[in-house]
Amino acid sequence: MFRRTVLALAAASLFAAPVARAQVANPGFDVDLSGWTVREHGGLADPGSVTWDAGAALIREGDSHLVVLEQTVVIPTQPNTLSFQVRSDPGFDTTGRWLPDALEAHLLGPDRRPLLSAWKIGASASFNLQETLQAHVAPGA
Repeated sequence: MFRRTVLALAAASLFAAPVARAQVANPGFDVDLSGWTVREHGGLADPGSVTWDAGAALIREGDSHLVVLEQTVVIPTQPNTLSFQVRSDPGFDTTGRWLPDALEAHLLGPDRRPLLSAWKIGASASFNLQETLQAHVAPGA
């Protein structure tokens, strides 16, 4: 049995451009996953997925190496705050014998390169949540 991690909001691919306010489509997953793109990589017998469940996106890893939920938005020249909530319900699958699970958030530019510093040297994400539920946040993120 695989566990699931529930996201209340996530925005992965973001671009800087002069606009008054960032427009995230369907930020609260009010009706479904419209406005969001789901990608899965490396799943064989039981590929991961993202499904909608009453105002949340349920990310299930399955046997995939990577499950992505992303949206491209335009960020204002004077940005304020971009935030998201993670609810672990019931949480990561800690029974695996492979690499530990993690949830990561990336803020990327048009060239798909990070706009924020990474949470540690060698990482590319500005936010990392380990399967132990220990969160790592990059300086300035």
